[in-house]
Formats: sequence, C-alpha cells, structure tokens
Amino acid sequence: QVKSIDINKLFDYFETNVEERFMPNIIFYLMLLLAALPLHGDDLALSRDDEKGVRALLEAHYNAWNKHDTETMADLYTPDGDLRTTENKIGKNPKEIKAILSDQHSHLMKDAHIEGVIKSIQLIKPDVVFVDAESTITGMKALDKHNNSRLHHHVVFVLVKREGQWKILIGRPF
Repeated sequence: QVKSIDINKLFDYFETNVEERFMPNIIFYLMLLLAALPLHGDDLALSRDDEKGVRALLEAHYNAWNKHDTETMADLYTPDGDLRTTENKIGKNPKEIKAILSDQHSHLMKDAHIEGVIKSIQLIKPDVVFVDAESTITGMKALDKHNNSRLHHHVVFVLVKREGQWKILIGRPF
C-alpha cells in the first residue's frame, strides 16, 4: 500500500523546523565571528614609527649591499632568518646568509650597485609585515665585459619586530 504525502506539508515542516532548530545556532556563530574580527581596518594599520623602522631597515640593507658589507646585511636577518637567492642558494641563519652574500659580492657583485624601491608594506600582524620591493642592479661582472648591464628584479621580504627592532625573517629576490 502506498501512502500519499502532501509535499507542501512536508516542506512546511522542514522549513519551520530548520528555522526553529538552526537559526539560534547560526546567529550565535555569526555573533562569535563578528566579535573575533576587528571592527575597524585601523586596528591593523602600520604606525608611522613602525613604517619608519621598516623603511630604515631596508635602507640599511641596500646601503650595506652597496658597500658590499655582507656581515651587516646578514646581521639584519633574525637568528632564524631565511634567504633564497635567484640562484636557489639557501641560507637558514645569519652565518649561512653571510656565506652566500660573501660569495656573491666577491665575484659576480664585486663592483655592482643596487637601487631599491619599496612598492608596498602590508601589515600581517602587529609585529609582522610583508614588503614588496623592486631593485635594479648595475655593474654585475658576469652579464657583460663592460659591467654596464642592468638587472631589474622583484624582492619580497617578510619582516618581524623582535625586542622593539624590525629584522628580516625572509628575503626572496626573484
């Protein structure tokens, strides 16, 4: 025997029960989510002092690069800092980073000069920023015998603020 079902009554049943059963839960979770999110975009704005600190760090990096001061460049990284070069050489601490930079600056970059421009600074957390920069390197030995080539490349940095100082956690030129 087949029983007939009034489909409209069935939809009415589920529709009212869904609202009665799940709506309070949905409202609760939405309220919880809203409470966890910042109410203003200003909550994650980079302060002027932090922006100055970030810019000063990268200026120090480029100045040391132009002096071929690999020790200063490596010291700008955190103890767990990470550099991966365009040649896929990887340094996982300042000592390894200094070795990579020393090798580059004793040969290929010996007479080179770099100019860097910060394109954007994005605050990830109050003590973490993501920096996009563009650089132009001139005077690289291997590019041509006259050392007048120009190499344009992009660099991504992740900087962290530790003990009140901005340091490079990750450097990725490409």
